[in-house]
Amino acid sequence: MSNIRLFVSSALLNNHLPPGMSETASFREIIQSQPTVGRRQTDSALVVTLIPHPTRVLMSVDVGIDLATFSRSDAFATQLYNTGQTLVVANKTIELTEKGFITEQSTAKIVEHRMRLVRMDTDFDGLPVFSGLFRGVARNQYDSRFQLANWETQQKILRQARAQVDRDTEKRLQPINAQIRTLSKRMDEDFGLRVEKRESRTDEHWLLTSWGIRGHDSLLGSTPAPETLDGSYADLKIHESLPNLLLGSLEFEGKRGTVGEFKDMLAEKFQQAALAEPGENDDVEVTFASHNPVVVRFVDGRVELTISIAALRLLRQTHRDFQVIVRYKPGVDSEGRPVLERDSYISLINVREQFLMRTVFGKIFPVSRPLPLVPKVLEENPDLDYLTMGHCRIERGWLALALVEK
Repeated sequence: MSNIRLFVSSALLNNHLPPGMSETASFREIIQSQPTVGRRQTDSALVVTLIPHPTRVLMSVDVGIDLATFSRSDAFATQLYNTGQTLVVANKTIELTEKGFITEQSTAKIVEHRMRLVRMDTDFDGLPVFSGLFRGVARNQYDSRFQLANWETQQKILRQARAQVDRDTEKRLQPINAQIRTLSKRMDEDFGLRVEKRESRTDEHWLLTSWGIRGHDSLLGSTPAPETLDGSYADLKIHESLPNLLLGSLEFEGKRGTVGEFKDMLAEKFQQAALAEPGENDDVEVTFASHNPVVVRFVDGRVELTISIAALRLLRQTHRDFQVIVRYKPGVDSEGRPVLERDSYISLINVREQFLMRTVFGKIFPVSRPLPLVPKVLEENPDLDYLTMGHCRIERGWLALALVEK
């Protein structure tokens, strides 16, 4: 059981890998005790491969490296010029765990390697008698040491490839792991909830990771979650137990205050400044019921918010023991972005002054203020400009929202 389920496609992961790198640089090495200097051209490309596993989220970062070199090595009275062409494939396995992404040490293998002597100069080239003899000796020495030099060169290339893949991967995973730790810490410190990793699996095209955010005695979602639809890059599914746990941590039971004070509390707790925007009825005084004061349900294509109120003071009158039900349905705003928009009708139970109270709560939950479904990261990151949220499904206690092309 869980209350967050996330499906991510391999297509999305590969769409947002860093572009292939092309770099030219000088190098200086010691090969077979001989100083070697030169230039190298490195071209690399990345791909993420999901590793099928029934209970773990596993993937491999595969890096193809094409290395071209031109080098010079100096021996006694001899300068040797070589060209080299090497194709390396490096791999690093990554697993998503409760503590974040962990990695195994990278591996690398050489798929193809060629090294060729293209030129030899000696200090005796201007001496007709000694030139041919010395060049012959130098060539024999080169040939006798070629295999060892070639092997040592390949080992250096493999070590450098593994080190580079390790550095680049850790650099990219560190901020993600920091966010995971921050979320877990915030759930504990701000809401008294713990984050637990639940079901996980990978197949050739998708990874699934599901999580339970829960209190000490809370239940998680047990109903089937909506299916992931074709055309999705990712699919996020949230069970209604999660918003109820978050709201329950605020301990509204029997709490008394003004609408404005409760809005400020929500804005601070959820770090959403927009929740505290001033409203016409912020001075209305409310006392919540002592049992289930705020309940959220995901049912029949709607998000249903039920508020149980013990007392509400308005215009010197106190209205007691009633419920307000506000429903939101999927829609789009004026710019075509997916939102949850309020149903025009607000239900009131055990209320005599229906018109007055409907007007009050219509201003507290205005139709003109829909709930956005597109996270800021999609709007602020130009690399994600082609994506938006869609395929909103609300059923059996789940709200599912897919990441799709605009």
